Amino acid sequence: MTFAIEAGGLTWCGEMIWRQYRTVPARFRLRAEGRRLGTEYVARCRIVPRAVAFVSLDGIPARRGLNSLAIAMAQLLGPSVYAEFDLGASQTWLVATGKDGCLLPGSDKIYTSEDMATERETLSGVPFDQRLAIPEENLSAYLAQLQPAPLRLSPVSLAGFYRRAALVLGGAGAVYAGVSLYHHHLAELTRLAALEAARRNAKPRIEESGPAEWLDACLDAAALPSLSNGWAMASWACEGTALRVNWRRAGGQISDAPPGSLADNGNGDIQTVAFSPRPGRHELPEQGDPVRSFISMLQRAGIRATVGSSRVAAPGQDSRQGVTVISVQFTWPADPRDITWDRYARLQIARVARTVIATDLSSHDLSYSIRVAFAAADLPKGVH
Repeated sequence: MTFAIEAGGLTWCGEMIWRQYRTVPARFRLRAEGRRLGTEYVARCRIVPRAVAFVSLDGIPARRGLNSLAIAMAQLLGPSVYAEFDLGASQTWLVATGKDGCLLPGSDKIYTSEDMATERETLSGVPFDQRLAIPEENLSAYLAQLQPAPLRLSPVSLAGFYRRAALVLGGAGAVYAGVSLYHHHLAELTRLAALEAARRNAKPRIEESGPAEWLDACLDAAALPSLSNGWAMASWACEGTALRVNWRRAGGQISDAPPGSLADNGNGDIQTVAFSPRPGRHELPEQGDPVRSFISMLQRAGIRATVGSSRVAAPGQDSRQGVTVISVQFTWPADPRDITWDRYARLQIARVARTVIATDLSSHDLSYSIRVAFAAADLPKGVH
């Protein structure tokens, strides 16, 4: 839940969901991502032009003058710094920066004592130049040194567009159109309120994670520095709920390697990191044949895929009574989060892998090798 602090005549907001992009996607894609995450606004800060935040203000007025506490604190602390800020009540706010000064995954979040211990373990392999533990009574001293980091907010919902349309359009027909849009929006709000009431009254249950949520957890776990104490990240792969990282010695000793299993006579190290996808999915699957839709999406992107099928049966069950599993394997040359995974019914991501550095420690093509699987009762026509 986003929190706000008043200091120095400015309003500072914290606990947002940050994404770093090589190229920031179009607005409609950002709004779609905001809806998938269940947030109200997309936020940008000119200090970090390639970063985008997704935020729900939770009662904080969406007005001008809001500033990002995490971005301002990162600018104050500088690169390669790990800082825990005690907020009292066994809560800790975290800011961690990389060598480029950008926020690392896990930053700008409030953790309980138990969650903080887990996050420390997650970031234990990052070689920070400085580690800070700021007590609650010293927080105001840091706030007094912050420079403004203004946020530009864009609503995820297009409700504001409906209201402006009613004001801008002229004439009786235009007024009618504006009123119709407004009433349509009211009906949508009523529907959403009913859904929210039903959700709150329903018995709590843990929903199965969608493929997009699984991928988010995988990439967050894989956001490790490529070089650590004389060890280079050669490759990594996510399968199930575990990230497997293959490290190669690049001048360091085995005692400096990340925690893991020895490989290649001490010249390699295999680290395993568990991750937990967020439950639920934020986008309903589309109607139609998901296998054909998914392969068509790859073809439009110029991606060649290998498609296969097999029968999977429960133990003791005849294979003819099993379920047909269709596998699709391909190489994706960009950020895999650009794919709207949750729109494809019955899709599961079986494996995501990436080679970061080749065996000779030279740089490598930073594409992703992906294998997905669809469960289906019958094999669709045309797939062999």
